[in-house]
Amino acid sequence: MKTKTVYRISIDYQKSLDEMVGNGKYQWVSNKISAQNFPIQGKGKVHVDLILVHFNRDFKKSDDIILELDRMDLQPARIEHAAAFGEQYPNIQCDFPILFFGSVWTDPEGYRLVPYLGRADSRRFSLRFWTEGWDYSCRFAAVHKAPPSSN
Repeated sequence: MKTKTVYRISIDYQKSLDEMVGNGKYQWVSNKISAQNFPIQGKGKVHVDLILVHFNRDFKKSDDIILELDRMDLQPARIEHAAAFGEQYPNIQCDFPILFFGSVWTDPEGYRLVPYLGRADSRRFSLRFWTEGWDYSCRFAAVHKAPPSSN
């Protein structure tokens, strides 16, 4: 049985990614998390409902998670959502790993990596391989799909 928990976050796009991550006061941050690898998009300051989806089961493929989120009319959250969530709700990641599939970086060897907030002994902001399997404890961060623009 899947569950959804909603957290209201604020994202200040006037800040750089480095500033956003720094505000989270992590005990460890991957040196691959950079504006060059993960450009952010947006303007001003926005308030967003970040939804943590717990499927309560294992997944062998990341693409299956994306499909499940799509069926729920959600899209994967991005790295700026991760930075804001980690700053504003610092202890949640200590309970379970949180994945942000909306931002993907392909490293020089061709491996796709996604940001995650991890619980391994401390508050960590790191990357995981897209191809990894995901166990039942993971939460997947999502946001509501943007309505189609009318021009």
